[in-house]
Amino acid sequence: MKLFNKLYLFLFVALAFACDPYEETFQEIEESTPGPIANIEITLNDDDYALLEEVEGAESVAQYGNFDNEEDVREFIPMILSQKYPLFDNKSLVTVNYDFYRGRADEVETVY
Repeated sequence: MKLFNKLYLFLFVALAFACDPYEETFQEIEESTPGPIANIEITLNDDDYALLEEVEGAESVAQYGNFDNEEDVREFIPMILSQKYPLFDNKSLVTVNYDFYRGRADEVETVY
């Protein structure tokens, strides 16, 4: 009797792990997944900066129509793109040209 129980257990384990029925399905899904929705280049204009008027911390960007530090660029450009192009996903490739304010010449200091 123990032999039959062990045989049934062995057959059950062998059947459970012998094949992967979803392997082909997953491969088909990966192959059918479309590439990027878009691959575009845009230049931000005053209307695009105005989209940030209601965003906390972005009032100066909306008012002056430019960025003045890299942190704001990383934080607010995705917000502009998500409002302007809601159908784009993380696979979309967008090159964004924007205005960057570096300050007045007397604010620039060189240390030797």
